[in-house]
Amino acid sequence: MQVQFQLTRYFAIASLLAFIVVGATVLHLEQRQADFFNAVQTRGADSIKRMQEAFAARAAQAAHKDLLDFHEQANVNIARLLANALWSTDVSPFLTQVDLLELWRCQAPPRPECLRSAADRIKSLPAFADLNRRVHETMQASTVFKVKLYDLYGTTIYSTDDEQIGEDKSGSPGWLAAAREGRSVSELSYRDNFSELQGTVMGRDLIASYLPLLDPITARVIAVFEIYADVTQFIQRNRASALAFSQSVADNERQLAQQIQLADAEIRRISGQQVIFLVAMLSGLYALLWIIVRRAQAVIEAQTVETASVRQRLAQAEKMTALGQMVAGVAHQLNTPLAFSRNNVEMTIQVLKKFVNAVRPVAQRSHPVLAATLTQVADEVAEADSMLSDVLMGMGQMTELVDNLRNFSRVDQSRTAEVNLNATVATVCYIAKTVISPKVELVRHLRPLPPLSCNVSQLNQVFMNLIMNAAQAIEGVGVVTVSSALIKQHICVAVRDTGKGMTREQQARAFEPYFTTKGAGEGTGLGLSIARDLVEQHGGRIDVESEPGRGTEFRVWLPLPQEKSS
Repeated sequence: MQVQFQLTRYFAIASLLAFIVVGATVLHLEQRQADFFNAVQTRGADSIKRMQEAFAARAAQAAHKDLLDFHEQANVNIARLLANALWSTDVSPFLTQVDLLELWRCQAPPRPECLRSAADRIKSLPAFADLNRRVHETMQASTVFKVKLYDLYGTTIYSTDDEQIGEDKSGSPGWLAAAREGRSVSELSYRDNFSELQGTVMGRDLIASYLPLLDPITARVIAVFEIYADVTQFIQRNRASALAFSQSVADNERQLAQQIQLADAEIRRISGQQVIFLVAMLSGLYALLWIIVRRAQAVIEAQTVETASVRQRLAQAEKMTALGQMVAGVAHQLNTPLAFSRNNVEMTIQVLKKFVNAVRPVAQRSHPVLAATLTQVADEVAEADSMLSDVLMGMGQMTELVDNLRNFSRVDQSRTAEVNLNATVATVCYIAKTVISPKVELVRHLRPLPPLSCNVSQLNQVFMNLIMNAAQAIEGVGVVTVSSALIKQHICVAVRDTGKGMTREQQARAFEPYFTTKGAGEGTGLGLSIARDLVEQHGGRIDVESEPGRGTEFRVWLPLPQEKSS
C-alpha cells in the first residue's frame, strides 16, 4: 500500500520554487539598487568632469584673451612712444616725403610692378634712412621683433624687413579696422621662421597688432602701425599652466573614478552580504520546515503502516476466530460420530474375538469336513478383526487431527496461559505437514522447556508463518528444521531451511511492511512484520541469519520470568 499524498515531495517542490522566486527577486532588486547608485555616481562624476573641462577651457580662453589684451595694450603703448619720440624728427618728415610719391596711383587698381618700383623710391627717400636707423636703435633689445608702417591705401611704406616694403595690405582685416575704424586689432600666430630686427628666429609665438597712427593736431588716422611682439615665453607659461591644470583635472577625475569604484565595490559587497544573509536565513528556514515536514511525513507513513498492520492483524484475528469457531463446530460434529463409531468398532472386535475363541475348540472336536469349514471361518473372522483394528487406528488419527486443529485455532485469542511451547510447536508442525510440499521434509528437534505464559494462538500464527515461508523458500527437494532450546533467560525457537537464502539488503528489509521477495500476487509483505509485532508484544524479539545459496534461519527469542529461568 502506497501513501497517495507525498507531503515531502510537494513541499520540496513548492517551497524550492518559492525560494527561487524570492531569491531571484531579491537579487534583481539588489542589482538594480547597486546599478542605480553606480549610475548616480557616474552621472555626478561626468557632471564634475564636464564642469572641470569647461572651467579649463574658459580659463584657457581667458588667459589667451588676457594675453592678447595685455600685449595689444603694450604694443599700443610702444607705438605711441615710438610715434611721440620720432614724430617730429623722423615720422612726420617721412610721411610727408611718402605723400609726395603719390602711391595711391599704384592701388587703383593694385599694380604689383608699380608697388615694386615704389619700394625702391621709398628706400631712396632721405627720411627713410633716418627713420630706419632710429627705429632699430629704439627697438634694440626689446620684445618687438618687427615694426611696419602702412599708408591709408594699404601699402607698406616702412618695415624693419626691407623686402616687405611696397607690399599691398589693403585686404588685411587688421589694416582695414585700424585705418578705417580707428581701432586697434591684434592676433596671435605661430611662426616657424620669422625675420626680426636681429635676424631670423625659429619657432616663435607672436602677437601682431594693427594700431592707427593719429595726427597729433587733427587726431585723424594718417597711417597704420603693425608691431610684432614675441610672446613665446608667455604662451609657454600659459601652456604649462594649462597642462598642469589639465593634469590636475585628470588626477581629480582618476581619484573620483577610484572613489566611485570603491563606493561601487562597497555597495556590491554590502549587497552581497545581504544576499548571503538572506540566502542563509532562507536556507535555515527551508531546512527547519523540511525537518518538520519530513517528520510529519514519517509520522503519516508510520501511521499508515500501523493502520495497515492493525487492519491486517484484525483481519487475521477475525479469520482465526472464524476458523476456530468453524473447527470447534466441525470437531464437535465429528467427535460424536467418531466416538460412536469407535465404540461400535471396539465392541465388534471384542465380539469377533469371542467368536474366534469359541469356534476353534469346536473345530478341533468336529468331523474333519466340518472342522475345515469352521477353521476357515475363524481365520476370516480373525482377518476382519485385524482390518477393524486398522480402522480403529485411523479413527484415532482423525481424532488426533481434530484435536490439533482445535488447539491450533483456539477461539480465546486474548487470553494467556502457561503452556509447554514444545507442544505448541508440535501442533503447528503437524498442521504444516498437511499443507507444505511433499518434497519438503519437516524435521523437529525439540529440547525440554519450562512452561511459558503466552497467547498460544498468536504464537501459533508466528510459527506457522515462519514454517510456511521456509518451505516456500525451497525450490524442489529440501529440509525445514524446527528446533527449540533454553538459552540463558530465553526460550529460542529456530526455523531453518535449505532454500535459496537472502542477501544482506534483503535481510535488512525482511521485517519492513510490504517488503517481499516473492513474485507479484504471491504475498502481501506483512507476514514477517506482523510476526515481529506479535513476538515483541510477548517481550521478545525475532532475528534472521542467511547466506545466499545456503539457506535462512529465523530465531524467535521469548523471555522467561527470573524464577523460571533460574
